[in-house]
Amino acid sequence: MASNTSSYVSDASSQSEAVRDIAAEKVLTAVMTAALTLIIYDTTLVFSDELSLIWRRKWGLGTFLYLLARYGTFLQSFLNLLLWVPISTSITFFYTTIVVSVCVNLVVGIGNEGILLAIVYAVSGKNIRIITLLLILTATYLGCAIAILPFTFITTPIVFSTLLSVCSTIVLVTGAISVVVMLCRGWDAYSVSRSWDVVHLGHNQPLLILLIQQVLFLLSVIFIWSLEAAINLQLLDPKFAGLDVPLGDVVTTILITRFMLQLRHRQQAQAAPALSLPTLSTAQFSHRSTTGNGTRSALSRISDHIVEEFGEPDMPPNIDIRNSHEDSQMTQTEKGLGRSQTAMAEEYPWAWIEYSEMANY
Repeated sequence: MASNTSSYVSDASSQSEAVRDIAAEKVLTAVMTAALTLIIYDTTLVFSDELSLIWRRKWGLGTFLYLLARYGTFLQSFLNLLLWVPISTSITFFYTTIVVSVCVNLVVGIGNEGILLAIVYAVSGKNIRIITLLLILTATYLGCAIAILPFTFITTPIVFSTLLSVCSTIVLVTGAISVVVMLCRGWDAYSVSRSWDVVHLGHNQPLLILLIQQVLFLLSVIFIWSLEAAINLQLLDPKFAGLDVPLGDVVTTILITRFMLQLRHRQQAQAAPALSLPTLSTAQFSHRSTTGNGTRSALSRISDHIVEEFGEPDMPPNIDIRNSHEDSQMTQTEKGLGRSQTAMAEEYPWAWIEYSEMANY
């Protein structure tokens, strides 16, 4: 009688375990399918803008990181789905798919983190301390992502979930630092721009105001998603570890790449001759020495390129906006330029140039 009872309990527990395995497989397959569908749908929506703003423009760091992020995520979602759809029973195919998926995951991380780091560097006034801290966190994240690879071949879900928790925590800290930097710089620019009585042609907002509206929202989503993933990895069953990570990666990539397209669209609008007055480029404000060594000159060119790709193209970060505002007010007062002429310049920029030339005589 006792043996029958123990065998019944054993059969019930094995059946329960089998049901949980089937449920985990079905749920993960559904999540992978949703992630792949989402990235395909969004790529279709933005393809026309991507064609004109990415493929047909001169290639640079921004284009390279954009392609790594978006199309790397597309390939990663496809490979993740292959792992859960019974296409082939070959062990070699399964292990090869895992290795390629982890490598593509690293490429996607480089693309997404690279775009965020470049934006933070561009708007923080080339703050070396902040970017160094973020680079250390990013390198640690990539190291943990590489360390996950050996444990994908071993049935150790606890170690695997722990490494995923470390990665989520690092992304969480990186996002928090980026949010603080963006918030401080953006709020300062917003408080200044409320009293900055200068001409904005084409009704374009300053870049830092745009960052308040877009980048802070983007980083807040990443922050909340990473926090949720870090908590769930400790509370859920190890079989469900990283359940929504693929979907979160797709959403993160979509937000980052869409903001990259918005930056390119804004820069293209500012580059139109009819919408902007002649301004000094960022390179004209750089203080690199022509007699310095080659390494310093190369780093300076890279820094200028990052600012031009991800920052404000018509206003260098080292210029004090408040002083520029005071100087512009004094200049307008001395030349007798009233508020009506400033308002007129928004619709008739050529009239503003002619009026300024007449005022000099």
